[in-house]
Amino acid sequence: MRNQSRSIDASISAWLIALLCGVFLSCGAKPLDPSGAITAWTPKRDARLEETANSIGVTSFTESDRSVGWLASLRQEESAPDLVLAEWGRDFGSAAAEGLLLDLAPYGKNLAGGGKNPGWITDTGREPASRMVPAALSTWGLIYNKKLLEDSGIAPPESWKALEASFRALKAADVTPIALGASFGWPAGAWLTYIDMRENGGDEHLKLLSGERSFDSRSMVAALKTLENWRDLGYFGNASDAQNWADALNAVVAGRAAFTLVGASAWARVTNRDAVAFMPVPAGSGSRGKRGEIVNLQGYAVRASSARPEAALALALAYAHAGAPGLTGDQYRVSAFPAPSDAEDTASQGTADDLKSTERKILAAARRPVPQMDRAMTAQEAYDFNRFMTGFFDAQKRESAEETAAKLAAAIKRNR
Repeated sequence: MRNQSRSIDASISAWLIALLCGVFLSCGAKPLDPSGAITAWTPKRDARLEETANSIGVTSFTESDRSVGWLASLRQEESAPDLVLAEWGRDFGSAAAEGLLLDLAPYGKNLAGGGKNPGWITDTGREPASRMVPAALSTWGLIYNKKLLEDSGIAPPESWKALEASFRALKAADVTPIALGASFGWPAGAWLTYIDMRENGGDEHLKLLSGERSFDSRSMVAALKTLENWRDLGYFGNASDAQNWADALNAVVAGRAAFTLVGASAWARVTNRDAVAFMPVPAGSGSRGKRGEIVNLQGYAVRASSARPEAALALALAYAHAGAPGLTGDQYRVSAFPAPSDAEDTASQGTADDLKSTERKILAAARRPVPQMDRAMTAQEAYDFNRFMTGFFDAQKRESAEETAAKLAAAIKRNR
């Protein structure tokens, strides 16, 4: 990759404030011209995006063909949209590498925060991008059953070593430490991601996503070995390969397990919020390297060859500043971006004050945010990865860390 990933350090707080408080006419910039006809691609109809377009003076607004995805739509030269709602991950990296996304750097003063997207928004996990106006995101963390921890005399762990100690103590008390829905693969992959980031650091995990580091490298096998040990010690309970993430969440809410690792958007599915709480995956003592965090991110990108880039960018910025209202209730439209409509949308978002606070703490502490692992892969790689992670928790197979690492490495090599 051309550049190295940049740390967000303390600038994340300033960036969030700037994104929320800045408007596209701010920072002493020449106002963007919103006039012109704009075509936008979104996965479903977004009436609020159209309303925003009309409110800022876009001459006409039409929706792009949804029969193809956003990346495929950009590759259609004659009918490509001016604006797309894109997800951070491998497709975003491909679009950037193909020159399909407008570099927003020349519009620096128009962008909130002096014209810079946060440095950690990267194309493929390594190359800093200035091609997205962030609209919605979700962090990851642990939802835990408060009573199970209290009854076992365990305080919410604040370090990686304390987290592992809590697993041992819970197991000794005949409590299932972790509920896991591995039938889809990616929940198990999320645990592998966090083990890797806590044992080897966020930079090393970014190298894994970019292909600079292999799944069968010594350090990655060691991370898989930790996951294997937890599995063999019974930390995940029984039949993890037959459960999905919602089953695991329900088990924690019902008091059948202590922890589950999920995206914060899962809070909307919690039926008894008095029973559980949301916390970051601990780092601190026992962890190594730059702190990594999984961040699912969506934002608006302008087509590089658009004849109306200013109108498209003006629309993206105005919509993001309004809190991306059409994304309310979507899996990514969660609390980390407080919006003017937060108070009225609390029920539909399923958020709570403590969740919002925790997500902001996660973002503030992160030094190497990364995309969800299967979203940084090609479709075939993601299919293989999820299949192998489900198989890793198959009680009949009981594959070793070395076996799974070899399978994953071979699959990546085969596809790249």
